[in-house]
Amino acid sequence: GDYKYNVWCKEHALTEEELAKQRAMKFSYEPKISILVPTFNTPEKFLREMIASVQAQTYANWELCIADGSTDDTTFPLLKEYKDKDSRIVLTKLDKNYGISGNTNKACAIYKTIVNDSSLSKQEKLAIQGKIRRCGRVVL
Repeated sequence: GDYKYNVWCKEHALTEEELAKQRAMKFSYEPKISILVPTFNTPEKFLREMIASVQAQTYANWELCIADGSTDDTTFPLLKEYKDKDSRIVLTKLDKNYGISGNTNKACAIYKTIVNDSSLSKQEKLAIQGKIRRCGRVVL
């Protein structure tokens, strides 16, 4: 399970030099990858980890579309803090919680990528996904 995957990840981790090469790489076609994130009273730790993971991606042409249906007083202000610092983050405060499907649908009408809090862990993941162009939808 997770142990074998973690071992594999460590054995195949990219060096800083390889990550820098990926960041500098330009493709002839660089589609914007929209990452949809529905939130509902998500713990701060998970939000910070998820956003940092997306921001660390070597492929930079992305937008993080967050639809927040939270009822607590902490989630939206935290998300707004990130949105105010990174123009690639698109944030919508919902009038109520529509559930995971409804909040996801509210995040973006057209999308290429769906992410949950554990999907993006490797900095090179979006660069790899960006190479997959024949598929109309990429699911991470």
